Amino acid sequence: MNTRLDRSEFMPFAPVVAEGDARDVFEVTDANAYACRFMTITCDVKKEWSGKIPAVVHVDETARPQIIRRSENPLYYDILQAFKAESGLPVLVNTSFNVHEEPIVNNPEEAAKALVDDRIDYIVTDDGVYGIEGRDGL
Repeated sequence: MNTRLDRSEFMPFAPVVAEGDARDVFEVTDANAYACRFMTITCDVKKEWSGKIPAVVHVDETARPQIIRRSENPLYYDILQAFKAESGLPVLVNTSFNVHEEPIVNNPEEAAKALVDDRIDYIVTDDGVYGIEGRDGL
């Protein structure tokens, strides 16, 4: 993914996890749970999970998780739950999908450009799933 987004290997990706699964995977406590909602701190990854989610684990066995609550983001939460039901993994990679040294994608036009430029495979919104016909089985 770093190659696809023109990022160095020193720019680790962050995990996104549903609130109910966060403490099972990461060392989330009452003291740091709130900050984890905003990807502002790192937490240790529990030993049994680090090998299962290597794309989001830093070299020091930490990660910078974003905890999602269904009440605040039902679509994202439901995607996490569906992925977990399918794969057994409660974590997805969270990225802004911007190219290195470009600003974070901030509007639908920039998201569509990322899709056309082949930096992402799909865009998911409340209105549907969008991809490029003929790419990845569409």
